[in-house]
Amino acid sequence: MKPFTLFTLLALLSNACTAPQKQFNNEELKPALLYAEEGNWENVQDLLGDYASADFSIATQPDFNYLMAQAYDKLNKKSLALFHYEELLTLPNASPSQTTEGEQKLLQYSQKLLSGEMKVAGIFTNRARGIKTLENLTVLARTPSIKAEALARSAEYYFQDERYEIASKYYLKLQQPQYESFGWADRATFGFAMCRYKMLVPRKSDLQSLLLAYYSLENYLKQFPAGLNRAIANKTLAACRQTIAQQQLLIGNYYLTIDNMVGAVHHFKLASGQTSNGESTFASIIDVNDPAAHTLHASVELSLNWPAAHAVQLTAPRLVSVSVIE
Repeated sequence: MKPFTLFTLLALLSNACTAPQKQFNNEELKPALLYAEEGNWENVQDLLGDYASADFSIATQPDFNYLMAQAYDKLNKKSLALFHYEELLTLPNASPSQTTEGEQKLLQYSQKLLSGEMKVAGIFTNRARGIKTLENLTVLARTPSIKAEALARSAEYYFQDERYEIASKYYLKLQQPQYESFGWADRATFGFAMCRYKMLVPRKSDLQSLLLAYYSLENYLKQFPAGLNRAIANKTLAACRQTIAQQQLLIGNYYLTIDNMVGAVHHFKLASGQTSNGESTFASIIDVNDPAAHTLHASVELSLNWPAAHAVQLTAPRLVSVSVIE
């Protein structure tokens, strides 16, 4: 074969391989739509089951995915229906009626996957796919009420799974103004505060983390004085208050070990809710009227009159009536 002829043949083959594939439009969907009107979903699957969204024009892709999602849902092939409903929500030209139905279905699927009611291949549970579906909805859903519910359920899932950092992010998003009217405000504010508290590491958390947890709980009680979770919030706030006081006592006791009486008394004062050297960080946190705070206050006054060599370490009295919540 002459070189020129070989080159021409290779060029023709290359063009044939790279030629754009013909995309179908609404005309190709008409037979399947007729079957759908008759409720003959198996025939819809037979006609379109071998095609993908990319085989159709951009204008036709929403109708294709919506039709396939309906067919697989009716045929109890929920995993395939889920795939097409999610694909539908990614298409900007999908109609509001299509996306609203898709969002509702995905919310249902996610709950059934998480509960174990919906199984893969009718056998295996897949909670991971359930939470993934919920998280996708927090991004893809266009209906504010459904998006709010997806955020709430995602937050609750991670809270129950003790992954508080992830849960706190969803609770925080749920507090945005556009979700106020959907009834999640109490739970979102409380949940965020509890996440901040649960994220504290015993004996290791820094003061900033302790104060963030404290003020988050206080914010909940101010916003919802008759809130559904006020009893737990009050107990947790008290536990947080005691932890803050104990931290200041630990610092004060450390200063005693290095004979720094001034530093020790400074932190003992802060621990009892007093002002020291112009600092009153905890005056609004520690209840100075609490009998236990009075005991600590008296100990501080006694320490002021003792030489450093005779000072003894102070232990934290019961500043609150509840123990630190595990």
